[in-house]
Amino acid sequence: MWRGKPTEGQNVLAVPAKKAIREGAKLVVIDSRETEFTRYAAKWLRPKPGFPEPLLVAGISERFLRVP
Repeated sequence: MWRGKPTEGQNVLAVPAKKAIREGAKLVVIDSRETEFTRYAAKWLRPKPGFPEPLLVAGISERFLRVP
C-alpha cells in the first residue's frame, strides 16, 4: 500500500485488503505517516518527505519483484 488511507476514501480497497491480511497475506505499507494499515503491516517503509519516488520504486522492484 503506497501513501493512502483506504479506510477513509477507498473503502472498496480496505475491505478486501483487511480480509486478505486476516487470511495470512503480508502487507507492505509505504507512507511517512502512520495510518490504520501500518498496524497490520509486515513491513512499514517510511520515506522522508521529498524522497525521490522513482528511486523508491526501483528499490522496491529490485527487492520484492526479483524474478529467479
